Amino acid sequence: MIKIANAPCSWGALEFDLAGKAAGYSLVLDEMRQTGYEGTELGDWGFMPTDPGLLKEELHRRGLTLLGAFVPVALKDQSTHPQGIAAALKVARLLAAVEGSSPFIV
Repeated sequence: MIKIANAPCSWGALEFDLAGKAAGYSLVLDEMRQTGYEGTELGDWGFMPTDPGLLKEELHRRGLTLLGAFVPVALKDQSTHPQGIAAALKVARLLAAVEGSSPFIV
């Protein structure tokens, strides 16, 4: 059996030029589950709850797994590296707290 996941951006949740209101995380997660997806990506920081307990509850209540996250870092600009490292570690800590795994950061 193949398990398939999706990401909030597929719902237009993280687009800034949409006409109208973007979907909130509850609707996105509900529709992911209803569509048959097994997991999700985190989306931009703050789109979903950043409290590990609450996020874990929201995902597990729907039978979803948090599989990963995208953390943008401007690697070309060395002055942004410390900020990028801090952001990546913040996201990795949330992933680990929610799923109990050791996130792999590239």
